[in-house]
Amino acid sequence: MTSLETLQLALERCQSERKGIILTVHDTKPNFSQDLAMYNLALKTCVEAGARIVTLTKSAAKEIVKNLEVASSDIAVIPHGAVLSIDDHRWYTRRRTQNSSTCILGMYGGFRPNRDFLTPVVNIAFGMPELDVKLILLTRAISPIELRQNEEMRRSIDIAISSNRINLRVYPFPSDEQIAQFLLDVSILIMPYRWGTHSGQLEAAFDLGVVPVISDVGYYYEQYDQLREFVEEPVWFNWSDGNEYAYGARLLEALYQGLERAQNIQDSRERLHRQRIIEHQEILSSYCSLYQLAVQGAK
Repeated sequence: MTSLETLQLALERCQSERKGIILTVHDTKPNFSQDLAMYNLALKTCVEAGARIVTLTKSAAKEIVKNLEVASSDIAVIPHGAVLSIDDHRWYTRRRTQNSSTCILGMYGGFRPNRDFLTPVVNIAFGMPELDVKLILLTRAISPIELRQNEEMRRSIDIAISSNRINLRVYPFPSDEQIAQFLLDVSILIMPYRWGTHSGQLEAAFDLGVVPVISDVGYYYEQYDQLREFVEEPVWFNWSDGNEYAYGARLLEALYQGLERAQNIQDSRERLHRQRIIEHQEILSSYCSLYQLAVQGAK
């Protein structure tokens, strides 16, 4: 059975049992493949089954209207919101101070097609020779099929093994606790997206007070714009113009900027936390209204 057939069966089950369907379109493009046609077909299948659509930014909503041929009034735009739990004590945990000469950089997540981990690994292993830098790479357990099929991942691991600058941390499935501690241990979070739509990692960087160094794809700027009064603007690097020969240099330049920012950053998370509490209540209210409409529509 194909993934699409499985989806159709699930939707039919929802309809037969009169269950409301809500589709959160976090990504307008697939992150685990490059089959955009199949991805859009899956989204359209949900829409045809009566799913109510949620996305995180106005720009994404416009793209969904164009791709799926739905009315803009049928799409709810609800922000991503905090990644760190509103009640977590880490909102008030002092960040690791950069009082040593070692600069700690971080990346985390799976080795999926829309992330380029290899380019940062190579450039950090051999670049910035005048600085004492270390990269912590946090990822989930690596599977046999990935080792067979993902050449980029294998090359990244080989470099990590041979470089004293790179520390690879592998967990079965990194927990919220492990990710939060990782973010408190680093000064910069590198987000090397080839393509994307929205980023939970960016929201986590804001919540934990890490300097985000992120590619300029997707609608990440709009996510920042929603919080611009409460957070510093990320350091952007241009990976969107197709000039891939320049991507390594642009990444290194952004890392230098990020390191300078990290030396002088002011921890303003108490103010952000107050805003996140307000935002959280607004998000809960929006979803509650949406769920009520979905339930009523399914009756």
